[in-house]
Amino acid sequence: MSEQLPFPSGGFNSFSADGKKFAFNRVMREFRTWKYYKGGMADDVWIYDFATKKTENITGNPAQDIFPMWWGNEVYFCSDRDRTMNLFACNLDTRQTRKVTSFTDYDIKFPSLGDGKIAFENGGYIYLFDIKTQTQSKVTIYINDDDLPGRNCLKDASKFITGTGISPDGSRMVISARGDIWSIPVKQGITKNLSQSSGSHERAAQWSPDGKWIAFLSDVTGEYEVYIQKSDGSDSPIKITTGSDTYIFWHSLVTR
Repeated sequence: MSEQLPFPSGGFNSFSADGKKFAFNRVMREFRTWKYYKGGMADDVWIYDFATKKTENITGNPAQDIFPMWWGNEVYFCSDRDRTMNLFACNLDTRQTRKVTSFTDYDIKFPSLGDGKIAFENGGYIYLFDIKTQTQSKVTIYINDDDLPGRNCLKDASKFITGTGISPDGSRMVISARGDIWSIPVKQGITKNLSQSSGSHERAAQWSPDGKWIAFLSDVTGEYEVYIQKSDGSDSPIKITTGSDTYIFWHSLVTR
């Protein structure tokens, strides 16, 4: 049967190899939304001795000391005592603590100990810290995927219309849908995809008063700029504006 351990509360924890001692945090607060906390709930690493029934604080630091991991005669843990969360190790013979990683950009998150190595996340990457060599290495991860969302398929653009404009003679409409510019007949004729640009987003298309041009917005350069194109799609678009650094929008456009 399971048996309750003889102390009131515990968070992250790790047993010694012989099972006679137990390293633990009294409070588990790693899921909080603030950093650099040094208040009354800041964790330390404690060791409980099952034989003597005594508990000892081996870190005693006002910063966060969390995720104890017992290996040999040392307890590894994460601490932000130097601002960025890194791995530290406390030697249980000398009670000396040393810093074993030196990340400065991102905190170490959720380490896990096994087979003499500590796996942890930092900046979106997985690393392994080898306790024997005291070195770390980034793990290369390959994810095999069928890439189903990237396969070619037919989409009904009429369900994704974001803007429309009527030609001066009323015979055709220009439509912005799924990031492309379309010219469609009101009654009879062919539908033309004027932009055909899978790598950029075109929108807010409007006819010129003489019906010869269509103006629209495109982010093909990385920022939205104004372009014009012949309404029959016979030539490539012409860039009208440059150096845009804001999100351009309009309710209507008149091209002269």
